[in-house]
Amino acid sequence: MSDTTANVDTAVADTAAAADRYLAEFRESGAFGHQVDPDVRAVLTRMSDSVSTTLSLAARAGRESREIQADDTLYPAGRERLAREAKESARNSVDQANAAFDTDAQVADALLFDAARPKVPKGSEASARTDAMMLLDGALSREGASLSQVLKSLAGRQDAVGALVASEWLDDYAMARGMDPEVIANVKVLIRHAAMEGAASSGDPDRAAAARAGLALRSLRQAQISARTFASLTLRG
Repeated sequence: MSDTTANVDTAVADTAAAADRYLAEFRESGAFGHQVDPDVRAVLTRMSDSVSTTLSLAARAGRESREIQADDTLYPAGRERLAREAKESARNSVDQANAAFDTDAQVADALLFDAARPKVPKGSEASARTDAMMLLDGALSREGASLSQVLKSLAGRQDAVGALVASEWLDDYAMARGMDPEVIANVKVLIRHAAMEGAASSGDPDRAAAARAGLALRSLRQAQISARTFASLTLRG
């Protein structure tokens, strides 16, 4: 075996191991807890199963291809065609699993964030807007102040102001202040994470469970990235 082949085999094994590790990390996170909405749990289960499916499909097709290549009872051209078809079939199935995972990931992310984030209490909307605008306008006018850090800090709060900043209200505020939509889109990623972290440690068991599941999606995404890499390496050629 050449050094190049050995290095590729090591990389393949490492990516499979990484996928298994991230998948175990996700499953141990409590994301499937009974306090998470059953419909969301079903989506998370499909996503987890998709990772396992990608790994098993690629591994099985890789073994099948190697066995065909080693079968000296077949003509060389026949071996090449059958081995190629085995990999092509697996690639098609893996592509379908990946597409389903991506769709489910968007659904799960939206549902879990909505379930985890605090809501502005009825009757507190006006005062929350006043406080939020005062804090954000102050950050915009203060030299050296970081608006993204202020927004992140506010989003982590589990009060009315934090709820407002983590809601669609921020888009209206940013538009009114003439802020770059692309910058706000990037900042909102930090805001969502801060809001989820705050909710995870809140005293509300349902919101905390949704937040923990939402934060655990990172491990599941990492598992899928590793599984995709494993499939790409195994099914190449």
